[in-house]
Amino acid sequence: MLHRTGFHYALCCRKGEAQKLLQKGLTAFMAKKNTSPYSLFGTISFFLLVFLFSLLYFYLQCPYPWSYLIAINLTTFFLYGYDKKAALSEWRRVPEAILHALTFLGGTPFAFLAQKLFHHKTIKGSFRIVFWLIFLIQIVIILWLLSL
Repeated sequence: MLHRTGFHYALCCRKGEAQKLLQKGLTAFMAKKNTSPYSLFGTISFFLLVFLFSLLYFYLQCPYPWSYLIAINLTTFFLYGYDKKAALSEWRRVPEAILHALTFLGGTPFAFLAQKLFHHKTIKGSFRIVFWLIFLIQIVIILWLLSL
């Protein structure tokens, strides 16, 4: 007797039933509280960044700095968008430290765009202060690099 779960179930059942099962499973996974959100979203960020970088650099043959900047900005934008969706539902939230780390690593332009587009993280004072400090630190680093 076969137990129908996951991918096998999606192949064997009608399309509507499979979509409901997968959506229910995703919702349950994202609402789970037994794993650290730092390791979960850190891992998601890392693999998404590596995937996008690899796609841009190896497949589309985009130059290295542009591949990295596009990948880190898209990853940052995606996680801001996900966090906004999670804030409106019962899904797990992306820790602010992860959002700040992505911003610091070069995702500042799309972090700012996501904040404005999604109306997310625009009111919380402590988040805004850290965001703008990261921005100022990046400006200082860029100016220092240009002076070498």
